[in-house]
Amino acid sequence: MAENPSRTTIEYLRISREEQDLAKNLFDILALANREDLRRIEFVEEKASGRIGWRKREIADILDELRVGDALFAGEFSRLGRSILECMEILAIASDASIRVNLIKGS
Repeated sequence: MAENPSRTTIEYLRISREEQDLAKNLFDILALANREDLRRIEFVEEKASGRIGWRKREIADILDELRVGDALFAGEFSRLGRSILECMEILAIASDASIRVNLIKGS
């Protein structure tokens, strides 16, 4: 099913250590985009420790920017936040705003 081209799809790529590699996450999202025929994807890369609260990271700006029907992709659940509580808060905010959240790993 093709995405509506007027919708925004953001892939949030966060690493917390130098030795982590964004390329694997990038490859995974591009493979998914090809399978799902996603037209336009904006990549937001961030190097930030999970110890920094999510409201002080790029993910907060992304949630403010996205609108009803938009989509947020992340490599895996742990890329959203350090704790389950933090991740659940992000998912609740996205759900309340009708923003679709997709986690690549396991899909």
